[in-house]
Amino acid sequence: MRLKAKVALGTVVLFIFIVSITIVGTLFIYRLSNQANEIIKDNYHSLEYCRELQQNIDKLQETFVLKAYTAKANNIDTISSTDYKKAEVLFDKYLSNEENNITEPGEKEAVAALKESYQDYLSTFNIAINTDSLNIQRYIITLSEKHKVVKTNITGVFNINLGAMNKKNEIAKTTGNSAIWYISIIGGVTILFAFTVLLNFPGFIANPVFEITDKIKEIANKNYNQFLPVKSKDEFGEMAQAFNEMAKRLREYEETNISEVMIAKGRVESIVKNLNEGIILLDEENYVKIINPVALDMLGLSADEVIDKKASDIALQNDLFRELIKDVLSGNTASSKPLRITLGKEENFFQKEIFRVKSQTLHGQTEKLGYIISLKNITEYKKLDLAKTNFISIVSHELRTPISSINMSLKLLQDSRLGELNDEQSKLVNSVKDETLRLSKITGELLDISQVETGNIRLSIATTNPVDVVTFTTDVFKNQLAEKKLKLETDISSNLPKVKADIEKTVWVMSNLLANAIRYTSVNGKIKVAVHQSLHEVQFSVEDNGPGIDSKNFERIFKRFVQIDTSKKREGVGLGLAISKEFIEEQGGRIWLESELGVGSKFVFTLPIG
Repeated sequence: MRLKAKVALGTVVLFIFIVSITIVGTLFIYRLSNQANEIIKDNYHSLEYCRELQQNIDKLQETFVLKAYTAKANNIDTISSTDYKKAEVLFDKYLSNEENNITEPGEKEAVAALKESYQDYLSTFNIAINTDSLNIQRYIITLSEKHKVVKTNITGVFNINLGAMNKKNEIAKTTGNSAIWYISIIGGVTILFAFTVLLNFPGFIANPVFEITDKIKEIANKNYNQFLPVKSKDEFGEMAQAFNEMAKRLREYEETNISEVMIAKGRVESIVKNLNEGIILLDEENYVKIINPVALDMLGLSADEVIDKKASDIALQNDLFRELIKDVLSGNTASSKPLRITLGKEENFFQKEIFRVKSQTLHGQTEKLGYIISLKNITEYKKLDLAKTNFISIVSHELRTPISSINMSLKLLQDSRLGELNDEQSKLVNSVKDETLRLSKITGELLDISQVETGNIRLSIATTNPVDVVTFTTDVFKNQLAEKKLKLETDISSNLPKVKADIEKTVWVMSNLLANAIRYTSVNGKIKVAVHQSLHEVQFSVEDNGPGIDSKNFERIFKRFVQIDTSKKREGVGLGLAISKEFIEEQGGRIWLESELGVGSKFVFTLPIG
């Protein structure tokens, strides 16, 4: 029999037992409920009516006796009609209720006798209660006899209902005993069957599962010499056959492919060792698995000192290796600045690149396998770049002299003592002056960028008040702000700590950002300069409500010779933000852009607290 059929059969049997218990229990509970309802409806209410009838007939009799003896003693009438009328009304009410609740044999006749005796008593009572005090004594015995007859009839009705209640209670007990008997039999059989299943079924299911789990663990450990005995023809038997076939195929695959894997590994190692750039391969736990001779020469280490060693342990003994893996340990794989490494007696430059090695699993998930650190020799490119930088520096220096001469000549031309210029001549002179200023600015930026590229940035780091940076900058731009009718808002936190910075370079950066904001903000616009403390640094920001910048250009805008908005008149060569980035990072800070098209831009930079 199939495993599914066995489980289904056991489930069906348990289901039948449970349904049987439910049906029997429900049936007997329903019968007991009906019998209890009949007792309450047929007899209990009648008993309550009889109790009320006795109380009210006693009240009438007590009223008469009280009046009779009070009248005899005091010779006055002290009982009013309201004292006994309420008892009459209540007696009539409960007698009527009992007449409408006749359910037992003989109860109708007993109620009729009760009603007749009550009417006889009531007629005598009404005569006696209204007799004067001298004649009322002669009714005492008569009315007492009739009162006893009424109470006897009430007791008769009470006993009829009480006897019926006792009989129905016995029937209910019999029903309850039958329910207990039937439910006990079915429940006992169910418990016996369930206990049998509980003892055998878990082992029947779990034992094969445990066995195949152990075998699969062995397979996972690449021990393919596994075999499962086929003990049945159900699903477990089929699974055992499939497992044995899988293990057989894996053994064959392992035997036929291990040599190919070793050949492929040898090829990869050969390629890596013969590359003219340094290669270091780390596994997912940051152990060095492969390193080529170029990388070993750079580090000054042997293969035995590196292979299968923890990267963090090697970094403790080798400064260069620590520099190579610091980005890996921090999870940063972005390209960094070129490394300057001396090989032999010659200075070389290497560009470090980090690649995260990933693999796609059979389930479509990405599995991390480690990192590849590549050190590409860019010495020749660096030499060409240095030559270009030196050329730019020389040209910029050479241009300063003629630019100064042109400025001096323009000032002489504008000096009225040498003669007045007509309007057309003044326009030409002013145009030449603007272009000369622009050329002077470009020359200055080229000189700054040449210093950056040659690593000759001269910083004068000192403890500086952040407020001074804002004050020095905004004072310079008051006239430009007024010309465009721009509103300048400042938001400077109180009690700001001092920062470690080169105030000249920092003011240059702030001036460049503020000049860009003025340039791209429309007339009557608003510019906001803010300074706040953020953890261990002070954050400066310049925010405008200009056209904004697309997010795809956030990183690109800080590169050299990049100008995003071509709709404006070109006033430079796209070096301002690149120089600003270098100046801020050299001071240990950060700079970035926050912007939204149509809303405005916000340039932010930070400086460390001094």
